[in-house]
Amino acid sequence: MSDKVQKQNNDNFVVYGYWYDPVKGLTVEQKAEILDAMFQYNMGLTMPELSTISNIVFQFMKPVFDKNRDKYNAICERNRGNGEKGGRPKNPNKPKKPSGYSGNPKNPDEPKKANNDNDIKNDKNDNLSKHDFMRFWDLYDKKSDKEKCFKKWNSLNSKDIETIFKNLPEYIKSTPDKQFRKNPFTYLNGKCWNNEVIYSNHNKEKSEQSEKYTPEWVKKERAIKANGVN
Repeated sequence: MSDKVQKQNNDNFVVYGYWYDPVKGLTVEQKAEILDAMFQYNMGLTMPELSTISNIVFQFMKPVFDKNRDKYNAICERNRGNGEKGGRPKNPNKPKKPSGYSGNPKNPDEPKKANNDNDIKNDKNDNLSKHDFMRFWDLYDKKSDKEKCFKKWNSLNSKDIETIFKNLPEYIKSTPDKQFRKNPFTYLNGKCWNNEVIYSNHNKEKSEQSEKYTPEWVKKERAIKANGVN
């Protein structure tokens, strides 16, 4: 894997507890590889080459880092702009208090509150939903009925979405040949993220075979031969 270096470095980043389930079954070397990739990516350094499984897991984490970084940068930019203008701008739509004099009605209609906050909140929710869907779409990697899938995605609750991202890597690992993977709409409509993941002998062998011939595997094999261990 060869990722572009980030434009802006981050001194800190957030690691979520629900990420532990996808990585707990990995080897110590793979866990260390993913941890190193976290630091390299968030510090804007050149990304290392990852093994197949480590790359799948890290691609699941990377969009979360991007979203948090973009959110932080947007807040900094907004605060910087307000500071240059002398502070937070006043609301130009705030009505003046009626005086009761002639020409000014005693009981004017209550002015409607601007919907700026609600509009911003709805826009953020829409952007977050689309962002999470694209994470799912890229990870699932079987492009079919995208519009139907997105509509179905928007009907899911946050608990469903969290469970999908928790269980999806294991399902992908069990179906390395994606022609045997369910269509994404079938997966979403049937809530298949709740199903038990069953490896066929063919898929298990193919998944295990993908672990071989990575740079880490070759390095380990050479070390074993150099030490004369059979």
